[in-house]
Amino acid sequence: MARLPPDTWGNNPWDHNPYVNIQEHAISGRMFLAVLHVGYDPEDPFHPDKEDRVKYQLTEKLLRDIIEAKCVEFTRTVDQVSGAYTYRARCFVTPDAQVKIIRTHTNWK
Repeated sequence: MARLPPDTWGNNPWDHNPYVNIQEHAISGRMFLAVLHVGYDPEDPFHPDKEDRVKYQLTEKLLRDIIEAKCVEFTRTVDQVSGAYTYRARCFVTPDAQVKIIRTHTNWK
């Protein structure tokens, strides 16, 4: 696409550009929460392996809730030559720190 000189529409080429029409779409999502209570044991000192086990247990709980809420898309395809199946699972996840707006170009003026 050819760009017009910036002085045609202002100092910033993307501000008030008559040739680009942008529409913003907010991304909505769902929050899932997993909680695991671990009892205190004075004879069991803190150990990194224990922390990893807790993280895996919490992640497993989250995944079960996400699957039950039907937030994962599952597909299956068949290889016509070998007859083998390929299974896929897809889920859309947005980190909290990311901007949750999609900008799309709409019709040109």
